Amino acid sequence: MRRLSRWLLLIAGCCWGTASAGSEPSTNIRVYADLLHEGSLVGPVATDKPVERGFCITVPIPTSVADLDEIQAEDPRFEGLGERLARVRVETPPGAGVLRIACKDIGENRIRLYRRDAHGWLRIKLGPDHVFSLPADGDRVIEIAVAVVYPKSDRPLGRQPWASSFTLEIGLQGAGSTVVRIPCRVAPFLIPSPLDPVADVLIVDHKATEATVEAMKVQAATVGFRLVPYQGRRESDMWMQDTIQPGLFAYPTPESPRMMNAALIGGRRHWRHGSNELDARVRETLQKCGFLTVQPGVSGKSTAWTDRYGNLEATPPHVDGRRRRFPYGRILTGRQGGMAMHPDVLKFLEAQGLQWPPIVIDTSWLMIGHVDEVVQFVPAKNEAGFRVLLPSPRAARKVLDAAVGRGLGDVAVFAGTRDATTVGELRRSVAASDENRRVDANIEAVEKHLALELNLDQADFVHLPVLFDHGVAVIPNGVNGLVANGHFLVPDPHGPMHEGKDLFAEAIVSALDACDVKVAFIDVWDAYHIRAGELHCGTNAIRRLRDPAWWKHVEAEQSNDSE
Repeated sequence: MRRLSRWLLLIAGCCWGTASAGSEPSTNIRVYADLLHEGSLVGPVATDKPVERGFCITVPIPTSVADLDEIQAEDPRFEGLGERLARVRVETPPGAGVLRIACKDIGENRIRLYRRDAHGWLRIKLGPDHVFSLPADGDRVIEIAVAVVYPKSDRPLGRQPWASSFTLEIGLQGAGSTVVRIPCRVAPFLIPSPLDPVADVLIVDHKATEATVEAMKVQAATVGFRLVPYQGRRESDMWMQDTIQPGLFAYPTPESPRMMNAALIGGRRHWRHGSNELDARVRETLQKCGFLTVQPGVSGKSTAWTDRYGNLEATPPHVDGRRRRFPYGRILTGRQGGMAMHPDVLKFLEAQGLQWPPIVIDTSWLMIGHVDEVVQFVPAKNEAGFRVLLPSPRAARKVLDAAVGRGLGDVAVFAGTRDATTVGELRRSVAASDENRRVDANIEAVEKHLALELNLDQADFVHLPVLFDHGVAVIPNGVNGLVANGHFLVPDPHGPMHEGKDLFAEAIVSALDACDVKVAFIDVWDAYHIRAGELHCGTNAIRRLRDPAWWKHVEAEQSNDSE
């Protein structure tokens, strides 16, 4: 039977290649595509029905590359570019004429087509009929590649629709030509969660932060990341977390999945802190290091701080209370009444698909209102694989009440700072305030909301001692720490000392006993705390995905939907 099949294929090929004199040229083409993400072009793809399994993947590329007329393979600037394009091979019959290629369900200004030659890739220009055309005569085998383009980083995407999938239609010019339809997907921009490994940590280095930077250098060697200091020129702006939102584009190669660094930029309008310089320097440095930078929109004054990237995080992977699977977690952001994360940023993230819908929590009781002031995730050996950290005035009162009960009411708190006080005074003036009672109620609401969305039990939440005054943390907020490679770097709480131990720090370490992290404290009082921020606000972690093969999850979901 196998021998007969090979003979039939050979006969078909011979018949295709030897049209008799005077006969009409064949209108059939054969198309092969990398549908299975193994680096090989499979097919031929059927012409009479949709592709049942698989899709091509293309990774966005910057306009500066996409608009070149020729991309030479030997040019080091384009190393590995071919692996990030959706590749298709077209075999045409003799006398085929003109090959026509259309991209459906995606804006034509976001698509570039290339034809392979001996030196690399030649760009195919879009025709006046909004179709890519190229002569097929004399070239029986044509390899083409499809790229999706992001506009230049200084041009916001705005609210234009951004397609996560599209269809490539390939056929010959003329009536009666068969059309082959290839499903394609744009690699999604994925935001890693705090559980993903950290490669680099960005931080501003100037007079106000120099002690914290030195402490972070020590931790970098221990934890296993590279600390990347930016020499700051404005002490009013050290908020590295707000400048960018790091993410990744992952794509398959024959060897293993690869990841391309990327970042969302443009989250600050600079109306208060004069942060143009820091944002520009970070953006330029990342671009030189090969990051693809994307600007979804331009922030406005009316949003205050809520649309800065400190208000944008991702949860760990989970199955929610409705049994929906989120293998890359979900977008997590805060909302202050009518103010929320920029709608253009949310629209862009929605188009990526895999981390949507978002989890939105109420941060209206905070002055800044960033989600990283309220929620942190750390690894744990429980069913979920993580626990959720929340700030807790109730936990702080418990520490203070116990200290007073032991006769420590006159012991100093925040010793050596301009806000130094005593245990008794902090307990009376702040811990017992109506505001902190309301914060307790707000945190309870957040916990219930996250328990449903993340399918967690009460034991999966950890409460760290924090007090608030006018929406700002009085005790350095331990939730706003940095989770990195099995370690948790926590803002030093500067609590009351007894027998050589910080009572707040002891409470934090005890609470984290249920988590799978090593704890270290970093003094951020002068660097960040007195400016209404903490360690997470002043740093930005560049992470790698533990599981970059997102296409396997998409294929599994498609398979489940078809059953």
